[in-house]
Order: sequence, then structure tokens, then C-alpha cells
Amino acid sequence: MKSLLICTVFIFIAVAISNTFEIESPDGLPVCVCTRIYMPVCASDGKTYGNQCEMECESSKMLTRGLEKLRVLKEGYCDSDDFSSNTIEEDLANILEGNIPIEPVVE
Repeated sequence: MKSLLICTVFIFIAVAISNTFEIESPDGLPVCVCTRIYMPVCASDGKTYGNQCEMECESSKMLTRGLEKLRVLKEGYCDSDDFSSNTIEEDLANILEGNIPIEPVVE
């Protein structure tokens, strides 16, 4: 019983340290669980991900489809011309927080 408790604690610590937990879904694609800590990274696909774990999860899915593995190009956002996040909600939150510069449209 004591060894089971130690193993369980060890697994929780390992998951917490790695910030990701990956399992396979019934369709064979990886399912990742990442922290919600917002530390954006610009990936090699030109997209900005909320953190490195989210990028690595997307990369795992891409690898299962035979696509190239993603890599971090830089910490922070991709250039504004290339900016693309995963959801409209993330875009709106980033704009409201002042993380994404908004340029006025001049006609």
C-alpha cells in the first residue's frame, strides 16, 4: 500500500513538472492536458500558442498525420502579420490586455 502511494505521488510530480499529460483518444490521436499558464510562443507553423505545452500537443497531432514536428521560433507572439491564435476568445483576450497591437485602418 505504501509503495502504491509513493508511485502515485511520483506520477503526479512528473506530470506537474512536465506541464503536460498525454494519452491517446479512441481515434488514436494524442490528447494532451496542459496548464493554463499563458506564456506565448511563436512556432514554426507561424502560429502563436498559449504556451509551449500547447504547441507540443499540436505537434504530436501533426506527427500522427505525417507532418513535420513543430519547433519554437521565439518566445512571445509571432510577427503581427503572421499572428494567429487557436480561438477567437484568445485573440479578444490578448487585444483587451494590450498584448496585440491594433493598427487603425486608413482608407
